[in-house]
Amino acid sequence: MKGTIHPLTGLRFVAAMMVLVSHYPVPGTPGPLLRLMQSGYAGVTFFFVLSGFILTYNYADRFCSDARDNLVPYFVSRFARIYPVYLLTNLFMWFLGKEGGPIWLYLLALQP
Repeated sequence: MKGTIHPLTGLRFVAAMMVLVSHYPVPGTPGPLLRLMQSGYAGVTFFFVLSGFILTYNYADRFCSDARDNLVPYFVSRFARIYPVYLLTNLFMWFLGKEGGPIWLYLLALQP
């Protein structure tokens, strides 16, 4: 894996803050700032584009050399990074009674 690109980490923070502020706007904010706060969708788009770039930057050389040997470790590492948080969030919501339907649909990411 290549090194961290620190300026991009700062941009990820800005994108995440755009999304956060759009979910919790400050009451009484003047017009232009309010429009900026309501544009959190742009932060989501930017975050996804940035994530795609970072994944390509870190893994492109591995996939170009011998993709078959590198696909399984890549998917295992992505699964190990994403699924625990997904599982914890779904179990928490299920125990609160916020999820509808059988829990196994959510655990397998097959929910409607």
